[in-house]
Amino acid sequence: MTTSKKRTKDRSVGTSLKASAGVLIDTNQSSNLPAFLSESELANWLNIASGTLRNWRVSGYGPSYCKISKSVVRYPMKAVLEWLEGCHVRNTSEAYA
Repeated sequence: MTTSKKRTKDRSVGTSLKASAGVLIDTNQSSNLPAFLSESELANWLNIASGTLRNWRVSGYGPSYCKISKSVVRYPMKAVLEWLEGCHVRNTSEAYA
């Protein structure tokens, strides 16, 4: 006889969640976030193409990054979160002001 175990989600009380670019971040678990993200990791996290990040770097838009070598770019998570905070707008006219 096979027994199946029910999986339950942890619904901790007092957890503070913050939405950034459609991604929920547990601010109580911020120490669990990686210090740096690769281009592909950040693109996946933001649900955008890696080419978009390359275009942003050329144009000066987007989060600040570290150029480790000729072909290695890393994004500090702190810079990414700060940049996302600056992207908040209330209406479309505010977005291009």
